[in-house]
Amino acid sequence: MITLEHAPGRPSDIHGDTHDPVVLLWHGMEPDQRGLLAPLAQTLVDAGWSVVVPDWDSSAADGGRADLLGSARLARELL
Repeated sequence: MITLEHAPGRPSDIHGDTHDPVVLLWHGMEPDQRGLLAPLAQTLVDAGWSVVVPDWDSSAADGGRADLLGSARLARELL
């Protein structure tokens, strides 16, 4: 696993081989909970997927939209 920022101060964990098909997993509305999805991400990696798990903050002024869009861009660019 590696961790990259999809926006300043907003990390995304990248699980698996970036040559595999991609799954983007967003956690629930509580901020900074990407670690909760690590077991599911590993299950997906074991099934042949690469997985991007970003942190995002639904309490941001835009409801977390910029974080979610940034993580989608990261997944598209990297994988």
